[in-house]
Amino acid sequence: MCLGTIDEKTRKVSKGYKVYRKVGRLFSSISYPEYSRRLRKNRWIEDSRNTKIVGWLVLYQCGFHILTNKKQAKIWCCGSGGVICEVKVDPKSIVASGKQLDANVVVARRIKIVREIKTDS
Repeated sequence: MCLGTIDEKTRKVSKGYKVYRKVGRLFSSISYPEYSRRLRKNRWIEDSRNTKIVGWLVLYQCGFHILTNKKQAKIWCCGSGGVICEVKVDPKSIVASGKQLDANVVVARRIKIVREIKTDS
């Protein structure tokens, strides 16, 4: 996921949604499964990389890309073979916000997977 545009004023949220691949009781990146760690629910996860990402002609600090809307998460999940997880976001760790295609996204350095969301709800 890369941001296409960055908000002038970074949005702060405490909750959002991520699409993961489920491996047993663990979760991994749907986009880059071969590079990602296996993640557990109810544990804080930190992105400790200190690199910048070049999105669609924008530059921002790397981190977890979190969808801010459940409906948009369902669209991202559709056909991916993944599951939607509600995540708690540390608002102080948000480094950017903007749009990825038509979805509102925040980029955070610290999140916690709270629960899996049923896609028919």
